[in-house]
Amino acid sequence: MWPGDRRVRIAVQRVRLDGREYRVVRPARPLKNASLRYIDDWFDFTVDRVEGRQMGAFWLLAARSRHSIVYLPTRTAPCPPGLEDDGVPVDLVLSHHSLQLRPARWKAIRQRIDHGNASRELRTARLPADDVLTEEDIDFDVLYHAENRDRLGKRVHGETLFMTGSSTVFREQARHFFEVAKTGPAVAARSYATYPVACRYHYCVGFDYSVREPDGQQIVHVEYLPSWTR
Repeated sequence: MWPGDRRVRIAVQRVRLDGREYRVVRPARPLKNASLRYIDDWFDFTVDRVEGRQMGAFWLLAARSRHSIVYLPTRTAPCPPGLEDDGVPVDLVLSHHSLQLRPARWKAIRQRIDHGNASRELRTARLPADDVLTEEDIDFDVLYHAENRDRLGKRVHGETLFMTGSSTVFREQARHFFEVAKTGPAVAARSYATYPVACRYHYCVGFDYSVREPDGQQIVHVEYLPSWTR
């Protein structure tokens, strides 16, 4: 799925708030073909091939960055054709559960990092190829067990979806973005029409049971569409 180590350009920003320093990692360039919308009880990611890989890389970065907030500004990215009236666009924040990030603090943090004079340290993060998990790497007997506590927490607050969890669960779910980016173009070209104003491409996967609520709601869905901007 991933033939070699991957490098991704990131911007690192630091914010002090109420005596505590927060390290925020975000893409070095704006996202183009990556959307996240909250639709009823669904969280719907839509990506093209390039941004699907990019999104997966940032999930892996969250797995390796226990002391950092990973911020993906999907709320202001261009909307995919045909989805303008579907759901509410939201940003994505990933953080390790040990960081204990309070969503109520995020608005103040975001205002500071988005300020015109906010400093940004540009870096290149290297992610080893073996960080990407496959189906064979995952013990689904444990994953689907009722007593499994290694789950991905979800909360929407202030136009942002906050996802918290362990390094393991971030790695487990990152694979879905790589799967969509790899398989989507070929399979979707032969699929049925879903968005008439866009094209007849459609290929999608759902996150594992480990990120669902006990009642089975709030499912996370990742969908492939070809690039809708340049």
